[in-house]
Amino acid sequence: MQEAVAHIFKTDPSKPLPLQDPKGNIQYSLGEPKGTKYDVECFLLQSLSTSGDAVPCTQVKLSCTGCKKCNFNTSIPSSQQRTVQETPDAWQEVFQKTLALFCAIQESGCPFAAEVSAEDIIPESPSEDSEISSIPAAQLLYETLHDSCACEKDELQCPGKIVFCRDSFHRPFLQCEHRKKGHRAHLYLRNLQEIDSVYLEALFCGNMETIRKYEEQAYAGGFGPLVPCDVVCSAREQKSLCLNFHRNKDGKLTRGVIEHITKCPARFEFYYPNNANDCPFIAVICRNPHSHSNPIPSHATPRRLHMESSFLTGLRKLLGWSELREPTLSDLHPSLGNTDHAGRIISEVRNQVYPFGTGFEGAKKIGNEQALLPKELIYVRTVETHDIKGQAAFHLIICMFPGMSALLLETKRISIDTSFKRVHKWQEFEIEAWFSQYNRSVVVARAFINSQSSEVHLVLFQRIFGIAEADTDGHRGQAIGWGKFCQSLCQSMTGYCAYDITKPLHMLTPSDHLKRCYRYCFSHFTRHVHDLRSHVVENVRTAMMSLASAEELPLAVYTQIVATIRGGGKKAVDWFRDKEAADGWALAAIYRPKSKIPVHIWKAAPSTSNGNE
Repeated sequence: MQEAVAHIFKTDPSKPLPLQDPKGNIQYSLGEPKGTKYDVECFLLQSLSTSGDAVPCTQVKLSCTGCKKCNFNTSIPSSQQRTVQETPDAWQEVFQKTLALFCAIQESGCPFAAEVSAEDIIPESPSEDSEISSIPAAQLLYETLHDSCACEKDELQCPGKIVFCRDSFHRPFLQCEHRKKGHRAHLYLRNLQEIDSVYLEALFCGNMETIRKYEEQAYAGGFGPLVPCDVVCSAREQKSLCLNFHRNKDGKLTRGVIEHITKCPARFEFYYPNNANDCPFIAVICRNPHSHSNPIPSHATPRRLHMESSFLTGLRKLLGWSELREPTLSDLHPSLGNTDHAGRIISEVRNQVYPFGTGFEGAKKIGNEQALLPKELIYVRTVETHDIKGQAAFHLIICMFPGMSALLLETKRISIDTSFKRVHKWQEFEIEAWFSQYNRSVVVARAFINSQSSEVHLVLFQRIFGIAEADTDGHRGQAIGWGKFCQSLCQSMTGYCAYDITKPLHMLTPSDHLKRCYRYCFSHFTRHVHDLRSHVVENVRTAMMSLASAEELPLAVYTQIVATIRGGGKKAVDWFRDKEAADGWALAAIYRPKSKIPVHIWKAAPSTSNGNE
């Protein structure tokens, strides 16, 4: 017996049919028309002028073209909707980031231009920079496939392999085998704070015992290269290789091949009334269930929409969202992953989303909503009205993320631009600076004012830099204040600390709490060490930086680091003494083994975040 489902869509006869044709919003890929008939009577639709009569329509028949899936996807095609993967735990996140880094490096290699041909390379003698002559090639455990839709690799690109090394202070780093003294224009990656260096080293050096241990643990958790792939995509998808990496039967890491594996029995019938004014509806009938799961829409929703904090706030409320990752429109409904479909809906509800408009009152509403967000997500910082003696009151709106505040205070040369064109009756004020480390110009503050007097600009500058200074307050009072806050929360709690079962929660000191939840921002730590360059020699500063480690250093290495710092002069001694003060919570915020934070949680958190639990 044939199954069928009917849908009826309301249309607006005054609008062109292509803009509201439901055919363009179907998640599945549809083939070419299988037949078109005219003046077909459809009993699902009713005429507005005569009741009970069938409506003459144009009938269009289309078929589902099925789907594609990865050749490592061994599951039987099913029409059942795939469940959304839950937020990964800390260990899973670190594992996946490490594997992704290794695969990306093997795929892209050294991005710099080749200086000499491969046969002309002279093996480098052992030195302080690296000793790579005996390091095995990671390519033995990795298979590179070429995506026919991807760009060809530049023939002039450096052919050198990327190797894993450690320096004299046991810090891990990656570099091209051709990088050496006098030849520095090659890949060099030092900051591996969020990567599992043990697993990464095993991947690069071919330590199958360690690799097997990690990947079998991942397999038990339902992820990793040993787990069958679950990638399903539209039949019209152009890519030929899967985004995920898998272990093939030879034990090599390789990307799966996207294959068209199913013919779907589902058929679609579209009924378009001959007189859209008399019957402003379109009927769609789908016969036979799909033989496969729903593919991900081919056209992703614009990224800028997912960066809009007010949109994400509303989406979280609507979904009752409780996961750590941010929701997307596809979590609301898979079809909303289509750009055009989402765009039409956005246009229709814009007035509902902004009932107060997009002027000053609308900005006040947005500011009040964003005040409830985590600090790092707040963009609209202030929406104020100021009275200046002898002048009319003026409105002030300042927009800047806390991350922009840090950039503002770092810059030495800024440019200020004002515009009267983009926002009617408002002067748009923009502070911009060039950052050589990013090789680009970055906006570090944006504001809107409706007055041009010098007094107004004085208030503007005071508020912008006041916000920036509050955002970047890095003195000890901030951290200790957080520790005291945690202490106050635990005063009435029973039970013992999960990391030290001999200590009751209500007896933990502010320093104890900081050791369990606080770590320094790595970028700020780096900058503060760099600021000592006029007082501390390079070798001592390198030792200081070596303390910023998530993994426990060998005892001999740690002892060497401490001795190097203590022998580096008064500034270095004071620096280390400061880290050991107050029960050493500051040292624990740098060197993870001194803290109580588990290593996988430490690595899973962004290294530039001040708080981590």
